[in-house]
Amino acid sequence: MELKNYDTLISEAQKLFLKVKEKIRVFFMIDFKNYIYKTKLEKFDNVEKSFLNKGFSEFVAVHYLKKIIEKNFTENNYKYLTNYNSQATKKIENKEYDNILIIGANNVTKENKKMVDLVNKIAKHTNKNISIKNMNWYNKVYFHKFIFHHSMLNYLQTDLLNDFSNYDVSLFNNITNYKFKNTSLNFENDWKNYLNFHIIPEFKIFMNTYIEVDSDSLEKKIKMSEDAITENTLVIFYNNVKMNSLYKSLYLNNISTFLKLLKNNTPVISIRNTSLFNLIKTLEIYNFENLEDLQKLLCQDNVSEPIKPTDILNNYWEEILKDQTLLEETLKDDDNFSAKEKNMWEDSDLLKTVDINEPHEFNIFKNKNTLLIDKLLSDNNYSDIDSFKFDSNKLKESLNRYIDLFKELWKSNTNVSLNNTENKWNHSSLDGITLKELHVLVNNSCERILEIIKTNNLDLNSYHYYYQLYMKVITTTKEIKLILENYN
Repeated sequence: MELKNYDTLISEAQKLFLKVKEKIRVFFMIDFKNYIYKTKLEKFDNVEKSFLNKGFSEFVAVHYLKKIIEKNFTENNYKYLTNYNSQATKKIENKEYDNILIIGANNVTKENKKMVDLVNKIAKHTNKNISIKNMNWYNKVYFHKFIFHHSMLNYLQTDLLNDFSNYDVSLFNNITNYKFKNTSLNFENDWKNYLNFHIIPEFKIFMNTYIEVDSDSLEKKIKMSEDAITENTLVIFYNNVKMNSLYKSLYLNNISTFLKLLKNNTPVISIRNTSLFNLIKTLEIYNFENLEDLQKLLCQDNVSEPIKPTDILNNYWEEILKDQTLLEETLKDDDNFSAKEKNMWEDSDLLKTVDINEPHEFNIFKNKNTLLIDKLLSDNNYSDIDSFKFDSNKLKESLNRYIDLFKELWKSNTNVSLNNTENKWNHSSLDGITLKELHVLVNNSCERILEIIKTNNLDLNSYHYYYQLYMKVITTTKEIKLILENYN
């Protein structure tokens, strides 16, 4: 990727962010269409599958990459990239490397004839040591291990509202096949309510849902690949799968691998690195469309005594099989990979993507002793599920009553005063309270809200507190539902 200066780098990153943001907006608008059909029109036959969790994942991934760029790239240190590019280019031109490391996006096997032929020809025409690492970098494990749980919910929540506050009527018309274009219906206010009362609660649930992944094998594979990166190594990132998903390809933005390559001036060549922007793309000296172009570059000059084995790649199967063992231990992403290497490019990632929380792929409730549910019960001072079930009905009744009352307050014409001298609520007091404590708090707040609606008077600080309590209640009702539906 030719990045002549710092401004070009930032510009390319911004192009990626805008593209992903528009994709997220489509995911949200599909769900908003479902929301309108169910809440406004009471029609359920037109409801499509929701891609909210995929949208949330892409949103978190974008903000992670933004932070990486803000922290590691400045106009002052861009000179390190310039120097790297110069040194790495010379190494390729002068063949100043002893080892070639091929990192595959999908399995490289003996059935991959193109790769077998390539390795045989490179080994035959050079004296370089060749190794292959099956990284399988298109998956959700890296995201859930290194990114997902390290994100700040409040910060992301604010940005989520800011980024998608504007209602895109053109997109809505497109998604609904223009069924509402010539009507008097206007869903702009519904979009605002949808963001505040649906998207944000769902995002909180998403961010607080534990996803269990087997990350040990991933960490081992990353360490093995990074250990093989030296100043005498040429690294080839072989993208043999097409994937239009940022959060599933975050390995290509792994900062430790990036810094190891940069520090050693290790030259990087990519095959089909089609992303608009990633950290590997900032380092690549060449980005070829196919293996044939790579072969032409590496085999320009024959060595005087070529190596003559009939199948050079056999020398490397033992190491590849080690990677295969690690792969079998890794959480598989069935919508990304098939058993054989994919030479055909997939047309659509969206249609084949499974929501993160669908039970057949990521079932966080594996049995009745699930650690997550036990922790939820323990955090709320319940020693067993029976006592929780006993209280759940009256809890749900109180919580649902508060939800209805707050919505009534939201829609009412109550005057809101900017004078916050009275009722200075401690919003942080909502953190860590038990269900029983919340039950008492909600009952008291219901009476206050009824009084507010009657008197038509409310100060802004109290209004904000009741809103925060509403968000807490929404999250809690979903938490109760999760426990009751999945604890057998």
